[in-house]
Amino acid sequence: MKAAETGDEDAKKIAVQAGLELAGLVKRAEKVLNRNDYPITFSGGIASASPIVKKAIEQEIGREISLFSGDTAFTAAKLARSGN
Repeated sequence: MKAAETGDEDAKKIAVQAGLELAGLVKRAEKVLNRNDYPITFSGGIASASPIVKKAIEQEIGREISLFSGDTAFTAAKLARSGN
């Protein structure tokens, strides 16, 4: 991702394509759920990926996404325990 951010056009194309693929996953989930108003948050490697990826996702789905760099499993367990 550093190469994309420093101007390597091939790397930038790959980063944009990665964002578009992830946006496609969001769109498919929204289609199955028949809703597109849920907040979207990516975590793990995506949360630390290039801003180019985030921008591509947001442009493709038409709204902002959140990035979470905390402990995803721990947070999920806390939410499950609280009933949310």
